[in-house]
Amino acid sequence: MPAINKKRGFTLVELMLAAVILIVVLTGLLGGYLLAFNLNETAKNLTIASYSIEQKLEEIRRYNFNLIFIDYDNTAFRADNVTLLAGIPLQVLFTPNLDTAGSVRVDNSDPNLLKITVTMCWRQQGGRIIGEDNGAGGGIPLNGILDGNEDANNNNIMDSPAQIVTLMANRL
Repeated sequence: MPAINKKRGFTLVELMLAAVILIVVLTGLLGGYLLAFNLNETAKNLTIASYSIEQKLEEIRRYNFNLIFIDYDNTAFRADNVTLLAGIPLQVLFTPNLDTAGSVRVDNSDPNLLKITVTMCWRQQGGRIIGEDNGAGGGIPLNGILDGNEDANNNNIMDSPAQIVTLMANRL
C-alpha cells in the first residue's frame, strides 16, 4: 500500500490567486466608496445652490415689477448669506467655504410677463467646477458672468444642474 501524504495546505499559486482576487475586490470597493463620497458632496452642494436660487427668486418676487429687468438682468450673486428659516446658516450645516457664483437673466420680451432664469455654479472640494461658469476659453471661473467661451451651447444663459426658470406676471 502506498503512503498517503496527510499534510495539507495551500500552494503558492493558490495563495497568489487569492491575493489577486482580494486586491481586485478591495479596489472595486474603494472605487465605489470614492464615487459615493463624491456624489454625496455634489448632492449637498446642489441643495445649497437650489436653496440659494429660491431665496434669490423670493427677493426678486418682492421687488418692484417695473424695475426687475433694469436692476436684475445680467447680475451675479453668491450663496454667502444663505440661511434656513431658523436663522442657521445653511453652509455651516453642509459645506463651509463653498465657492459659488450665481447668475440672473431676465427676458422682458413680454412687458407683463417676465421670464426669469436663475442659475448657480460651484466648485467641488477637488477643484471641479459644476456649471458653465468654469473658466473655459479664457473666462474667469466662478464670477457669475459668461465670459470667454464658457457658454458651451451658445444660449447666452449660464447653464448648471442648479437652475430654475420661472415666469413672473405683473400684478397690477
